[in-house]
Amino acid sequence: MHVQKWYLSPVEASDDVVYCYVERIRGNSVTAFNLHREDTGEYMFSCSCDSSMQGEMIFHTMKDSHLRELKHIHKSEDAAAYLGCAVSNAWGTEFTFHDHKGQPWIENKELRELGVVR
Repeated sequence: MHVQKWYLSPVEASDDVVYCYVERIRGNSVTAFNLHREDTGEYMFSCSCDSSMQGEMIFHTMKDSHLRELKHIHKSEDAAAYLGCAVSNAWGTEFTFHDHKGQPWIENKELRELGVVR
């Protein structure tokens, strides 16, 4: 199954809540937030932003994004690892993930919400 298809498919009705934990890794130019399932420890996905914690937040499947520069994390709809964008609340305590079809930092498109991390 194509990676994006697996990530963008709805969860089973019986599994509508998945408990997870976030691992924050600070690199030289990128801060990565890696999400893992709480029950199995399985890596799910990452969200990366500039190390200053400002600007765009890229939602993707690369575990090692903290070792890269933000400009080297692909943000095109056809990139295999790119899933979409994340938007945080004002305090940075809640993140909403949106599909790969919208990039609010580039264009003002309506975004499809995929999930929330609280």
